[in-house]
Amino acid sequence: MTKTEKLNLAIKFFNKNFALILLIIAIFVLVISISSSWIKTNQQKANSKTSNNQAQNTKPQEKPENVPPITELDHLLGAENPKVTIVNYSDFNCSFCARFSSTLQKLVENYPNDVAIVYRNFLLGGVSSVSGQAAKISECIALDRGNEAYWQYNTEIFTQANANTRLTTKDEYIELAIKQGFDRAQLKSCMDTQEITQILNDQMAGAKAVGVLGTPASVLISSKGQYEFIAGALPYESLEKVVLEYLD
Repeated sequence: MTKTEKLNLAIKFFNKNFALILLIIAIFVLVISISSSWIKTNQQKANSKTSNNQAQNTKPQEKPENVPPITELDHLLGAENPKVTIVNYSDFNCSFCARFSSTLQKLVENYPNDVAIVYRNFLLGGVSSVSGQAAKISECIALDRGNEAYWQYNTEIFTQANANTRLTTKDEYIELAIKQGFDRAQLKSCMDTQEITQILNDQMAGAKAVGVLGTPASVLISSKGQYEFIAGALPYESLEKVVLEYLD
């Protein structure tokens, strides 16, 4: 058989079985497509499972029961013998903290015999940050003038922040303290002491033991020894609902 005859025979076979050949090609393409899709789907599932496992392994462990006990160095506002105490880890330069500060004070006003709050620093930028300097000033005020003067300073900082006149520099925080009757030289001398730095370091270490990663974050402590971690700046109604569960 010549090459021409072979070619003609192949053409005749192709023309006669054209539909069958197309069907075989279509089935082949479909099988390849399904196989590829199956492999991709299973790979995605595997990746998703790996990501979930990694997320679970890196998720912070909230341990409110690790909150350090309240001492004479803490700053309390509210009931003398509270049924609920909320230890609030905060940062003076945090807008959400300013909002939550108002929420906490409203709670104390509405439950003066049942609720107390404790303010502790968790400095997002560290002790050397602007908010760290504000924290140092506040601790110096507390040591020199006591709890009432401390809360006057604390409240004014967050009041200004909520009024969109937030303090942004170390000097502004110092000037606020001076307006409230504190001596500039004495204040700066106090801020440089190791005692003040240690107070802040201890507060931050306590926050980390609880599982705090950002601000605001709080720990609710009931008079019955129960603990609950509160993340973020809850609206007043949501916070009140949590508190009421421990006042019954």
